[in-house]
Amino acid sequence: EAVPPEAEPPVAGAQDAGTIETTYPTPVCPDGSPEFGLPDETESAPPEPPLDLPTRLARADVAKGERSVSKCAVCHTMEKDGPVRIGPNLWGVVGRPVAKAAGFSYSDGMKEKGEKNGSWVPNELDTFLTKPENVVPGTRMIFPGLPDQQERANVILYLNTQSDNPLPLPKAPG
Repeated sequence: EAVPPEAEPPVAGAQDAGTIETTYPTPVCPDGSPEFGLPDETESAPPEPPLDLPTRLARADVAKGERSVSKCAVCHTMEKDGPVRIGPNLWGVVGRPVAKAAGFSYSDGMKEKGEKNGSWVPNELDTFLTKPENVVPGTRMIFPGLPDQQERANVILYLNTQSDNPLPLPKAPG
């Protein structure tokens, strides 16, 4: 039976000035790549089966949503009457008409979405935040999206608290 490379003992090298140099064999995959036995950093737990938004909102955590929204703070402000940055201010975004934040110049794609979809209701935000460029072709928003469905619910719950008039959110069935 062959001993895997990572199980081989260290090999003593040449002695020089009273020191011993020890080397370890580099683990090698059968295909010759040097990453045998190392975890694949791109692997993650399998995604949770899709859940409806009301169920995810019932499980949502405002504090987690606030932490996730920090990703948005590069381009957006959250506070009431906050300035426009690269993107519009997000105070009151839940329930706000699409492409209608004061002082922001929207892309044609976003204006078109506003004409078709009206307001940023939770379901619209959930779909958009998954991958903005897939929902609004031509958007200037370069954010890659939030593929984790629960993270999106956390964000929507948090954003809904950032309003003078938070919307009543959809309730989980049952």
